[in-house]
Amino acid sequence: MLIAVLSDIHGNAAALDAALGAARQAGAQELFVLGDYVGYYYEPSRVFEALGGWPREMIRGNHEELLARAAKDAAFAAELRGRYGSGHDAALAELSASKIEELLALPESKLVERDGVRIELCHGSPWKGDEYVYPDAQDSVIARCAGSKADFVLMGHTHRAFLKRVGAATVANVGSVGQARDAGGQAAWALLDTQARSLTLRRTPYDAAPLAAEAARRDPLNEYLRDVLSRRPS
Repeated sequence: MLIAVLSDIHGNAAALDAALGAARQAGAQELFVLGDYVGYYYEPSRVFEALGGWPREMIRGNHEELLARAAKDAAFAAELRGRYGSGHDAALAELSASKIEELLALPESKLVERDGVRIELCHGSPWKGDEYVYPDAQDSVIARCAGSKADFVLMGHTHRAFLKRVGAATVANVGSVGQARDAGGQAAWALLDTQARSLTLRRTPYDAAPLAAEAARRDPLNEYLRDVLSRRPS
């Protein structure tokens, strides 16, 4: 079975459309989505509409928790706006209270099995949903990630992809669809082949210029939101 693994879409529907198109072309039959559907950018409804056409396993990320808190606390919503831009405002405007509760009810992590392959879905680390596990993480951290006895441990949150083998386990961060921080204008995702027991990291280019222009209009003081979309590969 071929499964597309996505994380950190962050309201970037253009990037998601590109990644899903590439996933279909690659033969993916299902999605694993590792959280952070909202925040930063502005089209959460389109994001969920696009995901809705697929069989999928979903978990929540830290931005879903931030959104739920912002829905009940105007001062906190303003704090988020200053830090991340108005993407959470867009989600609050577009998503119903029941949809936000549905997102918050998603598990923080999940262990699934396909074709006898055990796969752990995480947003941050397996033991903490908002922990950052970067490509240069210490070997002891990567070994701890592999300690769940899953064949594949799949993470997001950092917006930076990596893939490492620890004994018989594969530990990977699939990067960010909507805001890859190591290469602008490319949706990062991964393709899991349960028959071959292999995972490949993928990059799909998309036109980020319209979103950068929208970010300049909506969040003129937050240069990061547009600059990261054109960042050269690191």
